[in-house]
Amino acid sequence: MCFLLAVTHILVIGTVFSGVNHVVYSEILDEKRAEEQNTPYLHWIMMGAQGNGSYSVTDYEFTRSYSDKKELQKALLDEISTRYKDMGISGVLNLWRVKSVKCFGDGSLALSDFFDDQPQKSTKLHEWIVYSGQNFSKYHLFCNGVFFLFLLLMFLGALESFSKENAVSADMRVLWLTFFGVWLFLMLWETSARYYTNHLSSVLVAAIYGFRCLDTALKRFWDGWKKRAVEVQEAK
Repeated sequence: MCFLLAVTHILVIGTVFSGVNHVVYSEILDEKRAEEQNTPYLHWIMMGAQGNGSYSVTDYEFTRSYSDKKELQKALLDEISTRYKDMGISGVLNLWRVKSVKCFGDGSLALSDFFDDQPQKSTKLHEWIVYSGQNFSKYHLFCNGVFFLFLLLMFLGALESFSKENAVSADMRVLWLTFFGVWLFLMLWETSARYYTNHLSSVLVAAIYGFRCLDTALKRFWDGWKKRAVEVQEAK
């Protein structure tokens, strides 16, 4: 049954993807032109190996300076290799530390990068969600508080799962593994907090287990406190 369900999902997803791909290239994009102007994946890996890993105009111009794809591929590989060799192990670890803070230290998920992109009309909402807004600091603080709470609950659930008394299903372990995989990917990719947006759901689901673990821990504490209180009374 599970096998048939998996096959059905794959067929449905494959059909939808193929259909959308056909419409895009037949009605919207010129396939040949898209192929010529396509930016190789290595470009973003190269960009993620400089400064704090953020977008770099210099790197963008470097990639666009090549017209031959094979030459570009080789140039990108050489540049990536050179950058990592120059950083060394300590430099790479420091870069990953900086990128971790930039990727997971912004509860607003850097969505204001788009909200603040030359809005045609200013509204009251813009005072909260654009970087120059009067109340942006309050909005940013609120987002950070909510996001860090969910991260804390997720990590609490992950730590609690190592206890023999709290065996968890493979489904929960997949959520934590997903978070680690996305983190590892972002350590190699160009840095931006908004790149985690599509995976936020995994944190929210994992945080639910953290709530359960927190509830269990509080019950244990309360039961232990009541037991000690009874023992003290009986001793008197």
